Amino acid sequence: MEIKFNFEKKHFAIFAIVLIIAGFSFVFAQSPSGATANADACTKDARICEDGTVVERNPATNCEFNACPDGSTPTAIPTWENETHSAWHDASEIRVNINDIYYSLQTAIDAGLLGGGGSGDVINNIVGIIRDRFDTENANEADFKKICTRTERDGASEAPRLLRRIIEDRLPQDIAEKYAEYNPVVNLEKVEIVNGDLYEFSCTYGEETTPQVSRISLDGNYTLIAKGTESHVSNINLWGSRTYLGADTFGWYVKLNEDNKLKFIVETEGACRTQTSTQQACRKVCAEWEIISSFGARQCIRYKQECSSFATSANVCEPANTCPVYTVPQGFVRQQTIYAWKGIDCTIEKI
Repeated sequence: MEIKFNFEKKHFAIFAIVLIIAGFSFVFAQSPSGATANADACTKDARICEDGTVVERNPATNCEFNACPDGSTPTAIPTWENETHSAWHDASEIRVNINDIYYSLQTAIDAGLLGGGGSGDVINNIVGIIRDRFDTENANEADFKKICTRTERDGASEAPRLLRRIIEDRLPQDIAEKYAEYNPVVNLEKVEIVNGDLYEFSCTYGEETTPQVSRISLDGNYTLIAKGTESHVSNINLWGSRTYLGADTFGWYVKLNEDNKLKFIVETEGACRTQTSTQQACRKVCAEWEIISSFGARQCIRYKQECSSFATSANVCEPANTCPVYTVPQGFVRQQTIYAWKGIDCTIEKI
């Protein structure tokens, strides 16, 4: 029995065209242009390895990230979100320590001090603007010592009450200043305090949010750095309710004590004004370097002094000559001592 196929010519032509199209599709998929289209489909983000290597997505692995050379798992690179950062600094505000001399980062970049430019220097440490922070307590009897009478100023406040009254009644009580002395010592960890150097204080008083900024030279003289206003208590009834009349403005003053520690007092303020002046700050910088190794390491063999002028501003107030601690009647026969001022929250920066 003979089997015959009836395969017409037109059917053969259609079959041949299908084969040709399939062949071209296979070649196109393997061509470089096909690979480029696949690569363009990968997003351009990158990740970072533990050793600092940055890896990108690989089109040959379905856009997965390339493996880390150190075997770690790549993680997202932190980005700067302007929506969550309200402030930033340019390179001129960042300090770098090169061979124990501080430069602004921008100066170090411009002068080629960071290595890679033939200088051979190495950054020992990079720091931001050097600031420190401290805060003080609200007015209270434990943290403040009242200096409002001659016996208190002369250290006779420990004398018996009757003796103090006799002394104070016999002597004039008008003294140059009446204030409350803040007892706790404020220790700074980052900012070095040097007598006569220029510092910037940025302080908020009480619950206020707007800082009061002053540039002052720290020495043995008190200078105002912050002030605030509180309602003046005039009377307290039997049930403890307070009556207010007018307001008091309290000023926080700072100076250096014998140990170059910050010392604070609070005064009741009178008329105030802003006083501006210009001061000079100097620092030692290298004027001549010497190459000490074939790798380009250098050491300074001659120094020079560079000075620049800074504008300073400070609040200057006339003392009201009124004690910041006062007493008011409470009920018919009692009195209550009023501590009314608030503490301050400050940052300090050496200029």
